[in-house]
Amino acid sequence: MLPIVLTRYRSNDHEPPQDDIVNRTRWGAQPPRSVAPLENVNTIFYTRTDTSCTTFGQCQVLMKQMQKVDLNSSNLTDLRYNFLIGGDGTVYEGRGFYARNEIDNSSLLVALMHDFTDDPSNPICAGFQKVLLEGFRLDKLQPALVDVSCYQCQDETFNQHIESNCLEW
Repeated sequence: MLPIVLTRYRSNDHEPPQDDIVNRTRWGAQPPRSVAPLENVNTIFYTRTDTSCTTFGQCQVLMKQMQKVDLNSSNLTDLRYNFLIGGDGTVYEGRGFYARNEIDNSSLLVALMHDFTDDPSNPICAGFQKVLLEGFRLDKLQPALVDVSCYQCQDETFNQHIESNCLEW
């Protein structure tokens, strides 16, 4: 079972605070089939999803759908991403900082849940930086040792925007 990394919610909270990462319990994740530990992270891959969301309710539904597909159709052990970022900048824990993704045992996979018909929004960049800063705080990431690159992205404009606007620390 994955540890809860950050957030403590009161039972009457309906929307997550914008300064926290929404943990698996809060968005209603199914338990993973198995968990392989994440080693020292030296690469952060970012990608984008085919669908977007801009509210907690929309993103919660999308997170559950993606996990269901990954568990059932793709035959993965869990949702494929370590973190996902909604169009409003809210960060959702997938596998988190402690569980290996399907790429390798020393990378984080961060998905941006935004359609990107225009350039990525400032909230997306704020969410991406939130993941980086939390990784630094937890000593899971070392700024001088981490490479950040796009995973299976074909759009060079998208890549340039992310690299020039979202990756400052």
